Amino acid sequence: MRKIKIGILEFGAGQLNLNKILKNLFEYAIEADNLGFSKFWLGEHYLVNSIWYNPEILIPIIAGQTNRISVGSAGVLLSHHVPYDVALKYKLLSNLFPDRIDMGIAKGKAPKEISSLLNESNQEKLHDPTFIGEQIKSLISLVRSDELAENGTPFVPPFRGAIPSIWGLKSGFENLAEVSELGINCSISLFHKKFDEENLKSAGEKIKEFRAEYFNKNGLNPSINLGIAGICAKDFSSARRVLDGLKNKIGFEISNVLLGSPEYFHEKLTLYQELLGIDEFIFLNMAQHHVSKFKSIELISNKFGLT
Repeated sequence: MRKIKIGILEFGAGQLNLNKILKNLFEYAIEADNLGFSKFWLGEHYLVNSIWYNPEILIPIIAGQTNRISVGSAGVLLSHHVPYDVALKYKLLSNLFPDRIDMGIAKGKAPKEISSLLNESNQEKLHDPTFIGEQIKSLISLVRSDELAENGTPFVPPFRGAIPSIWGLKSGFENLAEVSELGINCSISLFHKKFDEENLKSAGEKIKEFRAEYFNKNGLNPSINLGIAGICAKDFSSARRVLDGLKNKIGFEISNVLLGSPEYFHEKLTLYQELLGIDEFIFLNMAQHHVSKFKSIELISNKFGLT
């Protein structure tokens, strides 16, 4: 069996004390790095209980406090941003922290009252299905560009510098062909929609088709990971108590929640690896109190031998 890699996804929900949650966030990222987790992704989500909406300022702080773990956004809600501005920031970050910056791209939208403040000029375009597609293509082209202006200055400095790892975020196993067209990596969420595990084999076939199509179009194999959500504790009852004790919910419905012991998580992820051919998972830790949160990733790291 191939070794499983596990990353972390964090939304910053659950506590409203700014100083406390930021201190815990940085300690959590450092601990995830020390425990051998592969990624630390921060969501751009406009949730009631979140202490940040856009994590771009937090990404370099966390990258600077850690050593190995990849850090990034999951993902940039490109409907509300200017592609050129995003390209400038992420390419610079990628050169400050080579091979450690991930740029996830998502099609989600902020609530109307927030979106009008983020980018008022885009409001009429948000319902145009072609708009976000053009935004994504523009961003990827800019990030990968080594073109110079007529006066010799690069459009996206540093010239010929490192670029971030680009990830297309999907909420299921449908429409993976558009990721092939873009030639980027693919992160598939298992917690945004209800999913019957009896459908794992058919999902595995879709993944195989995607891999083949991607290779035909791009001449290389895609990187794919699977987003999962839950709570790992010493046993199911302990995990259930943590879930039942959540005071502030994440802000949207979480599906296919995994609750149980490290052995249970190992069984589930090994099954997903076998049927889907995916070796990396991104874990949304639903525990909110820092003691439960830290214990959850410690149990997972020990069971999967991440260090």
